Amino acid sequence: MGVFIAYMIKSGFCLLLFYLLYKWQLAKETFFRLNRIMLLGFWILAFLLPAIPLVNWGNTDLPAGLDVNRPEILNSLTNISLSAETNTDHQAFIWTWLICTGYIVGVVLIASKQLVSWTRLYLLIRRGRHIENGPFHLILIEGNQPPFSWMHYIVLSEKDYRENPTEILTHEMAHIRHHHSWDLLLADIGILLQWFNPAAWLLKQEMQSVHEYEADDAVLAAGVDAKSYQLLLIKKAVGTSRYTMANSFNHSSLKKRITMMLKEKSSPQARAKYIYILPLAALSVMAFARPEVSDASAVLTKAKVTDLWTIPQEKTPEVKAQFPGGEKAFLNFLARNVKYPTLALEAGKQGRVACLATIGVDGTIKEVEITKSVDPALDAEVIRVIKKTPKWEPAQLAGKTVESKIPLGFLFKVEGSDLQTESDTDIVIVGYGPQPKEK
Repeated sequence: MGVFIAYMIKSGFCLLLFYLLYKWQLAKETFFRLNRIMLLGFWILAFLLPAIPLVNWGNTDLPAGLDVNRPEILNSLTNISLSAETNTDHQAFIWTWLICTGYIVGVVLIASKQLVSWTRLYLLIRRGRHIENGPFHLILIEGNQPPFSWMHYIVLSEKDYRENPTEILTHEMAHIRHHHSWDLLLADIGILLQWFNPAAWLLKQEMQSVHEYEADDAVLAAGVDAKSYQLLLIKKAVGTSRYTMANSFNHSSLKKRITMMLKEKSSPQARAKYIYILPLAALSVMAFARPEVSDASAVLTKAKVTDLWTIPQEKTPEVKAQFPGGEKAFLNFLARNVKYPTLALEAGKQGRVACLATIGVDGTIKEVEITKSVDPALDAEVIRVIKKTPKWEPAQLAGKTVESKIPLGFLFKVEGSDLQTESDTDIVIVGYGPQPKEK
């Protein structure tokens, strides 16, 4: 049992190291599928690496001139060993017994808690109204039941099924399609064995967050309006789920989920992190296992924890980006430069084009992202004009210039149309019909 406890301590150290590496390098990336694969790999490696025998690089040669085949030498070595064991056996036995007993008690308590959750889940599914729908079973519950999914079951309240079936079912179907429940089952087994290790619980939380990012991404990809979906998440955030092994619609990291929805996609170059992070983690674990560096590694790990423990926080610039000369100068610039595209005008195309303009730290327009489109010609005109603007005065945060995004709206309307703006800040561009040609 003592060997098993030593193995679990080494495995716990691996989990802690992997968690810190994940938070340091990968947690902020939008490659959700890769992050999920990495987290699963961390769980597996944490239990495999300590079981791999390492080469003993120390000097194991016996001192020169010592003949271990001589009986008197063997007797003297045996006597020294027995003497040392006599002094420490009793104390070692007590400590081993206390540690093993405490570990077993913890395993029993966690197993009991998981068994209670499983029982509640089973009874809930039994008493609900069952609706079979192809690849999943829909379970409808009376009362205020937060939506969640487990394996091929989707559980939600009758009220949610009447009011928001599309968004919730699309979200939970994504969990089922990606087999997220198996990930959580693996994490629960790991927690059962590593209940004493905070990194095990934190890794499961990271895995649940990645699951929600994947499901949210699937909902938006299905065409659901992002703003209405985010409002639904906020509305459902008041509920709590008692089933920690399930994928809950109202997962607690709501702020991070909305931040990830709004976050710009990670650059392809960021994928390089995934190539070196696992070998780096494996080499680090093997290096820390070496006897000659164990003391130094403990000091180094303790010193670096605060550096690696980075939690992303969204901060609003204290000074917003400004067009040179102010708002009036910006409107004058637009009046001189925006033109209603002829092809769109002749075709009667009109409507509101919304965009996000990214202003770099040097004040230049780095990117113009169309967030609401009407017609390709109108979209192209908006991008052309915004990119033509002179350098802006960049936003500032804590006295330093930072990159920022500003929303802009353009309402293109044909002369005589009663089309109304959706925002008081929209810029209205009126297109006049073609003049008759002179004969």
